[in-house]
Amino acid sequence: PQPIFLRDSALRMITCNSAYEAALGASRDALRGTAPAHTRAVVKPDIDSREQLNIYRRVLDSGCPFSADL
Repeated sequence: PQPIFLRDSALRMITCNSAYEAALGASRDALRGTAPAHTRAVVKPDIDSREQLNIYRRVLDSGCPFSADL
């Protein structure tokens, strides 16, 4: 399965699936409340942090989901 996660309006991690836990090597409980910078320190996406934050904001502002292999 694909790693999937949910963030709140402050971009803190709410929850994730087991594939996301495995990708980051941490439990859901340990990841809960973490900021995007925490994830970037472990997983190096192919986009810069500003672009990543813009994507998160667009999703929150529009209510439309986003799916991509980053």
